[in-house]
Amino acid sequence: MKGIGDKIKHIRDMFDYRDSINITVTSQNEIKNPLPDWVVAFAYDNTIYILDKLLDAPVHYQQEIIIHEFVHLATERYKKNMPLCLYEGVAMYLADQKEKLVDIIEVSEQIDLNNVDYSNPLLYVYSFNITYMLVQKYSLSILVELIKNGCIKKIYNYISK
Repeated sequence: MKGIGDKIKHIRDMFDYRDSINITVTSQNEIKNPLPDWVVAFAYDNTIYILDKLLDAPVHYQQEIIIHEFVHLATERYKKNMPLCLYEGVAMYLADQKEKLVDIIEVSEQIDLNNVDYSNPLLYVYSFNITYMLVQKYSLSILVELIKNGCIKKIYNYISK
């Protein structure tokens, strides 16, 4: 099993991301804009902000969250080319957050693929599943190249019909 350092190096290489990052532990009270209760971390401006409530979680979960947020930093420059569900799904997939893998048919019946946002509790379930399906069909390396080349929306539009 790869350690967190190996995973971050792999993600850096995959997305050609070389910026230095900071990891900051903060509390909800120190954040200017209120966050939903389910948020335990977020990434912004080369910094991963970890809310102090995450520190009570098991170490493997903390590592998944750090990797998830690191993927957001590494893919930020491609975000305009990615639907939200792929932006989150790629982060979940690379962070190994497989607990969200469920029957995609069941999920797709409960979510409007074209209007998904953070207010929908199924966003992360759907995001992981759609990314998992794309990796199975095309491979991770092809999915990453499609994201980097700005072609991923074409595939997403095809499968979301």
